Amino acid sequence: MVVEIAERDTALFRKLDIAATASSTRDVKRLEKELRRAIDVATRTGGSVGYDGAHDWADNVDAALDAVSQLVQGRHAALAMKLVLHTIDRIEDAVDDIGDSDGEGHALLEQAGDIHLAACLAAKPDPVMLARDLFPRQIYGQYDTFYRAVVRYDEALGEAGLAEYRRLAVEAWEKLPPPTRKPEKNENDASVLIDILDFFAERDGDVEARIALRSRNLSTSSDYLTLAKFCLAEGRKEEALRHAEEGLWMFEDERPDGRLVLFVVDLLAKAGRKEDAASTLWKAFEKAPSLDLYRQLRKLGGKAAGERALTYMEAKAAASRPMTGDMAVSTFILILMEEKMYDAAWTALRGHPEMGPYLTGPLAEASEKTHPQEVLAAHARNVEFHISTGGRTGAKEACRLIARMARLRDPAAQAQYIATLKQRHRLKRSFMEFLG
Repeated sequence: MVVEIAERDTALFRKLDIAATASSTRDVKRLEKELRRAIDVATRTGGSVGYDGAHDWADNVDAALDAVSQLVQGRHAALAMKLVLHTIDRIEDAVDDIGDSDGEGHALLEQAGDIHLAACLAAKPDPVMLARDLFPRQIYGQYDTFYRAVVRYDEALGEAGLAEYRRLAVEAWEKLPPPTRKPEKNENDASVLIDILDFFAERDGDVEARIALRSRNLSTSSDYLTLAKFCLAEGRKEEALRHAEEGLWMFEDERPDGRLVLFVVDLLAKAGRKEDAASTLWKAFEKAPSLDLYRQLRKLGGKAAGERALTYMEAKAAASRPMTGDMAVSTFILILMEEKMYDAAWTALRGHPEMGPYLTGPLAEASEKTHPQEVLAAHARNVEFHISTGGRTGAKEACRLIARMARLRDPAAQAQYIATLKQRHRLKRSFMEFLG
């Protein structure tokens, strides 16, 4: 019965064939040959596998991996190691040919990596040879199948394998060209190698080496922030501040990195250097104003700092021409909302209607108690917008706003409004369903 079904179902027949091969008592060479053939057939793409066929392809590869995994706990663990590496190579070659929006190819690679690790633990291969095999796969692997392999395989590698892994990493490190401030697109990414060396430095408790690794490539403000945070985590506050300030200085001609600015400001304030903290904040705020920076200015300098920032932003917003989408305008309106200066916020928004799609909703919901008429008009416009977008998401958001509008006027006016909406949008099924 099963055989008859399998003969009509190609995928099922292939699974049974693979499973039967894996459980056979044939000699090792013949077993390897037949399983390798089965793996090759299962991973074959013919150049392209569309989305509709991707699941069947992944199902066949999964069957092949299951067959290989059956070898792990028996006397063929070493064969399992060899075959699963072959399977990984085949899957990686095939991934670009698969319509894999569900990520099945990457899931299979993760599964194969787990099988390989289990096979290594069971087979106990020569640790030096294992290190030599794993190292290039971790460094050059395209799909992260061997991501952080030195960490995951530390038990299988043992001290001898780890020593060889370190030797290979140091040798590769010494061959790297000197870093540049702005790496070219084709410049080798040393981050994987740094991660490997950092693993060994952490084992040694060598903080200096770990700082040196993070100091090698400081091509972005984010690199400086990472380095400074590491120093701070190691209790080196002064060193953390020095690196962070250096990062601000190195990139002072570019848009400030708000995260780095706030990190520096926090350390300066905690060190009792509030004037320096305020100066750093103000310099960044002038160059690239944001609500987060304003909040910190207000927190550090109080009402006077807030008023100074508002005056500055009012002038920038006034100098901005309507319909240009100047971010200074949106920041100014957000700051006015933060200070609950809703009259001024509505006035600024009317002067810059291009900001309406982004700020009308938040301003309306924030000022419902103080500006009910403006809010009702704004909510009504947004209700129409969300209904027009169609679908359940737009309908649900429209109904949420309608419910908020009920708090701002008498029941009769709200009932009339809903009746008008029902008549005008009676053909919008999702909206009518949510409206009830």
